[in-house]
Amino acid sequence: MKRSISLFSRCKVITSVIFSICVSVLTWLVLSENSPFDNYFLYHVGGRNLVGRLVFLPYVVVMLIHPAVGADQITYGLIFAQWLVVGFVLSILACKLR
Repeated sequence: MKRSISLFSRCKVITSVIFSICVSVLTWLVLSENSPFDNYFLYHVGGRNLVGRLVFLPYVVVMLIHPAVGADQITYGLIFAQWLVVGFVLSILACKLR
């Protein structure tokens, strides 16, 4: 039986969603003031600066649209979308090797 090649295979979707959830949680842990690690990253700013540079584009988009309500939720939604795209690109490689 011949397997069809699909852009959105089950492996790619699952891999990219799991990747984006994990990295979004790590982003929140590093950048958020409500994070349990906030006090640590106040004095060790290298990690916070690196993650801030990686998610620069979602913050620029939120500053451009300037929402009156829910800017934090929109920001984290865009961060999730950014990591979803990165996870999808990585899943293309991971699922091809499988």
